[in-house]
Amino acid sequence: MACITDQHLDHIVPPLFPQLLRVFAEPAAYSDTIRARALQVYRSGLELIQMIRDDEPNRAHGLLQPTLAGWLEAIAAALAAGDRTPIIIRVAALEVRGQARVFAGAASQSFLMRCEAPRRCGDAAQTTAYLLSSFASLVAPYANGLLSPVWELLTTSKDR
Repeated sequence: MACITDQHLDHIVPPLFPQLLRVFAEPAAYSDTIRARALQVYRSGLELIQMIRDDEPNRAHGLLQPTLAGWLEAIAAALAAGDRTPIIIRVAALEVRGQARVFAGAASQSFLMRCEAPRRCGDAAQTTAYLLSSFASLVAPYANGLLSPVWELLTTSKDR
């Protein structure tokens, strides 16, 4: 969503968010990588909406409200299930003396790589934190449903 501005939100968010939700909410139909990417695109959209929130709160509310409950239910379900949706990270491949090496954050050929670190629910937890911090008033009615699985993950995780 790097090329999308706040002027495009009214045209893009209403059809896009429900489709991203459909992908994220169906683990049997879509791979973990596709589901993680759908959640990342959703979070990018949230970041754009957050930028207009202070100046146009009604517009931001109108963009979020139609799918917010569905997203929060799907995220809570993923967290409760201990979903291992992989974290997608940007890395770059650099060729050093004929050997390909991978460095995070390097400014060469960018590609996506699955991070299989033993972190449970990485993208779902990040999105939960973002929603709770950026849209607290809208998310407040759903907070218990989100915080219970997060607390369970934190207290039962082996890699605390």
